[in-house]
Amino acid sequence: MKIDINNLPTSVEVQRLIQKDWTNIVKASGCIEEAMFFLPKKTIRLLGASYKTEKGLNEQAFDDTQGRLTAIVYLAPANMSGRELCVSRTEECTIGCLGITSGLLVTKTSQQSMIWKTALRFGAPDLYFTLLAIEIKALIAKAKRLGFAPRVRLDGTSDIGDGEKMCRLFPECGFYEYTKVVRRAMRWHKMNIPNLRVALSFQGYNWTECAEYVKAGGVVAMTTDLTKHDAKPDTFKGFPVIDGDKHDDVSADPSGCIRMLSWKGPRRNLDQAGPFAVRFN
Repeated sequence: MKIDINNLPTSVEVQRLIQKDWTNIVKASGCIEEAMFFLPKKTIRLLGASYKTEKGLNEQAFDDTQGRLTAIVYLAPANMSGRELCVSRTEECTIGCLGITSGLLVTKTSQQSMIWKTALRFGAPDLYFTLLAIEIKALIAKAKRLGFAPRVRLDGTSDIGDGEKMCRLFPECGFYEYTKVVRRAMRWHKMNIPNLRVALSFQGYNWTECAEYVKAGGVVAMTTDLTKHDAKPDTFKGFPVIDGDKHDDVSADPSGCIRMLSWKGPRRNLDQAGPFAVRFN
């Protein structure tokens, strides 16, 4: 991937190329044919926000001096698009998956949006990453005007590791991710890239790896059966706990901690979530 961020085309130019070749892009993507009808007729945008990232505007960044302006890419989770985007997912974590059974992304419109973005990502990666670079550059400029620290998460509902591709192009922007891929989390942590941080997700079966990751200074994201109104414990198996519901930004978390999350899906699905959702109640 070669992108010259100082010589980017305009967003309109890229969008016209996408619209002109959309049929071929979908065919090349490996996604479902229905993606052909999901591309927006007007503005094509990759970066979005979530309730938690909007809350992050009022949170303090890791240096306690700046707020954060955060944007997220939501691709189609699991195999919703016809492509598998979460290779390390389990049946249990899929039950509580954002965009499938939980969160505001379960609507038909949101799911269609995630699918066309996935088709673009795999059917025309050059156009995808060029448009992404344009939007990240605009986010950085907006954050500077507002006095915020820019943050980007490229795997909001997927787990493919695009953060590493983009973070080096924009050293002034913080990138963060969540992953269930232990090898990727360990590798990124050891690489110690200043503007890239990743939380390793607890799956119910990988506590040994999670404990090693926390001991090495990493952050582990853990889903529980707690509601958003329940207080989180101070520690879990001897490790410090932070409330992961307060904001989404892993780069703001202290080293070596558990980022504990409440259950976001229907309560009736908890029994099927097995060990993925740690029980306190």
